[in-house]
Amino acid sequence: MVWPPEPTSEFDWSKIGFSITEVAGHVETHYSRKEGKWTEPQWVTDPYIKIHGLAPGMNYGQQCYEGLKAFRQKDGQIRIFRPEQNALRMQHSASFICLPEPPVDHFLKCVHLAVANNATYVPPYGLGAGMYIRPLLFATGEQLGLNPPTDKYTLFVYVIPTGVYHGTHPIDALILDDFDRAAPQGTGSAKVGGNYAPVFRHAEKAKNMGYGITLHLDAKISFPSSSSLTKYLVMEM
Repeated sequence: MVWPPEPTSEFDWSKIGFSITEVAGHVETHYSRKEGKWTEPQWVTDPYIKIHGLAPGMNYGQQCYEGLKAFRQKDGQIRIFRPEQNALRMQHSASFICLPEPPVDHFLKCVHLAVANNATYVPPYGLGAGMYIRPLLFATGEQLGLNPPTDKYTLFVYVIPTGVYHGTHPIDALILDDFDRAAPQGTGSAKVGGNYAPVFRHAEKAKNMGYGITLHLDAKISFPSSSSLTKYLVMEM
């Protein structure tokens, strides 16, 4: 078998968007506080996960995630963009919400396995498209109380082929001056779900008004501190 394999021909790559596409599977690895170690990464073909309804990750938002991409190169090889930095950021996020911090090498092992086993879903070179990689970490043990932390945690790594999220042209942003995305000395620097869910209603409002993204101000309501995109440009007129 030639590695890496060619992109699958099952759909039109020129029309790839950012919707969920079914791929071959995802990766899971589990952590137990009692044992103090992670299990070997497991390959799972079912995209649905089974956890207890009283897991802290479901009830208290004890979860964090990452987002990175893999791209097919001109020579056909597949490269993942700076995954070590995403591993470190996940450790940073996990430290905010009492989750076990995945070692960098273990994080990379899981990511590489997920990409390798879904290599046919990495888009062709030259389209601007790539494979979006979503590592997701949360408390999966059953526990209703807030203390002590649960014993069971799971790191999942999902992937989907994607196009350019907002296209290749500039988009207008709605500046939110009536909502604080994160509090001073809070979790704003962590990639935790609790930072994102409250923005949904504002994002819906922005969309209905014709704006592509929301732009959030700092604690003094004076300067943009974050947005629903990774990068933005501020021009003083």
